[in-house]
Amino acid sequence: MQLTYIVDAEILRLYGLLEKDFPEIRERFCIVAIGGYGRMELAPFSDIDLLYLHNGLSDTILTEVISKINTFLYDSGKEVGHACRTIEECRNQLDNVNTFYAMIDSRFLAGSEDLYTSYETHFLKNLPLDIITNYNQDKLNYLQATVNSDFPLLVAEPDLKNGHLGLRNIQAIYWIEKSTSYIPSLSGLALIPFFTRGEVQQIESAYDFLLRARIALHALHNRKVDRLDLTLQPDVAEYMGFGAKTEVTSIDKLMNTLYTHQNEIHSFMGILPGKIYSQVL
Repeated sequence: MQLTYIVDAEILRLYGLLEKDFPEIRERFCIVAIGGYGRMELAPFSDIDLLYLHNGLSDTILTEVISKINTFLYDSGKEVGHACRTIEECRNQLDNVNTFYAMIDSRFLAGSEDLYTSYETHFLKNLPLDIITNYNQDKLNYLQATVNSDFPLLVAEPDLKNGHLGLRNIQAIYWIEKSTSYIPSLSGLALIPFFTRGEVQQIESAYDFLLRARIALHALHNRKVDRLDLTLQPDVAEYMGFGAKTEVTSIDKLMNTLYTHQNEIHSFMGILPGKIYSQVL
């Protein structure tokens, strides 16, 4: 989260300068963090995903403003994924499942708060029911397939993001609920009657551990990497406070903690058929 705050501060500083040069953007433009950046989950080499929202500014102004922000981020060593749209154009992009879930994680960053409020009210809180149902059914199928898979429950070199019992499994649960209940974060699952506080705390703890381990991988190896290879485990163990990397027990503590959390994720997903599935289908 600290890295997210740093990036936020730099974008806000730059936006303030741009608003002086282009005063017409003040009421007609805003910057929205989406995807993992919107969830405030940046690892050192995560992409910065941005939605530049406007209500009819000229292409000339949009090109100037967006180019300055993107160039600054590129020069800072960040990979940027961006889209420039009106609210109506956002509606027209809902046939892309990745775009759909990225926009669900929208977070206001800079610019016109009124424009963002309109986006939130008329778009995020009014997503078409048929699209929500279809996409959430796909996510439910994905979760069920993971639970029922013959894939080994625990693996020696897990992919922390997209792998079995990784971050994407938990995000799928969160996205399903956010698309229908508009919960603000993963902890918002506790607001839903069919989850107990203990269950939510357990899955939050697992999610937090996976995020911290992924950040460790990025920070230690100076590149985007999500697989916890055997050769990387000693450094990650030391970085996360499990002991010296030269000690076998440090690696054992790291992996045992990871496996405990992955078992918790598996158990949480296993109880879903009687809870979230019946609520969504």
